[in-house]
Amino acid sequence: MSPSLSQRKHKLQVPRPKKGRVRLLVGTRKGAFVVGSDAAREEFDVLAAQGLGVIVHHVVADTRAPKKVLMTALDPEHGAHVRFSEDGGRTFQLSRKSPAFAEAASGLQQRRVHHVFWLSSGHPEQPDVWYAGTSPQGLFRSRDAGRTWRPVAGLNNHPLLDQWTGGNQDDTPDGPTLHSIRVDPRDAEHLYVALSSGGVLESHSAGRTWNPVNLGTLRSFEERDRPLQDMQQEFGQDPHLLVMADTNPDRLWQQGRTGVYRMDREEGQWQWVGANLPKGIGDVGFAILVHPRDPAVARVFPLARQRVG
Repeated sequence: MSPSLSQRKHKLQVPRPKKGRVRLLVGTRKGAFVVGSDAAREEFDVLAAQGLGVIVHHVVADTRAPKKVLMTALDPEHGAHVRFSEDGGRTFQLSRKSPAFAEAASGLQQRRVHHVFWLSSGHPEQPDVWYAGTSPQGLFRSRDAGRTWRPVAGLNNHPLLDQWTGGNQDDTPDGPTLHSIRVDPRDAEHLYVALSSGGVLESHSAGRTWNPVNLGTLRSFEERDRPLQDMQQEFGQDPHLLVMADTNPDRLWQQGRTGVYRMDREEGQWQWVGANLPKGIGDVGFAILVHPRDPAVARVFPLARQRVG
């Protein structure tokens, strides 16, 4: 049985502000780039480039060992795969076994990974564990620092997955995706993922079992004018990004197709907070960032000045 939220609560260390040079890892449709700043962070230069001509959806430095870097890659020669670096991103090697769905049972359609969209490092006490999210929606785990990947069957083979996601059809330009994989720093078995579309899912068993966590979020703007009890759909929402506060992992934020939401996990329901933005600014967007020291503060980047449906 999973421990209760109150049992898992404890004070997390508040990070100190960092000054001086910063290094950014940038994934693009033309490769991955390492960008560095000067000490004042006023000027930035490209320090290195990798995989030129390759579509890179995500490139991530390991928070547990910064010289280890993983990136997704999509090219005609290797298809959808992951590459790993042990020298800070100067050189990369291809994973020996890329994320791929298990063979389908007789009579069922075989799912194939179109591209790897998301990468997240695992729990601090599991230094070689990584997670990957794909299109179509799939979750994969590596236990050897990205060299080989295996499907997380508890989600990929879940009997309700097609209901949660609406099948493999989606409105997003690059197809349906699983993204925003979040690992509770207090509990390696406590995971969140976001499905576009499908909503937010939560596991207390390292991915063996899952439940939707979507109460309070909307599937369309038209639902905002309906009674609260009619808005409690378990799935079908379209979160664009889900984030967890560093200093309070029970405070979650998301920005998606119907705006900006915040949730305290113990309450178990999302609260729409997009109305707090200045008048005339829509709250639909793809990026949200929680303050590193204050879980009550988040920064968002709206898609447009006016709300779009």
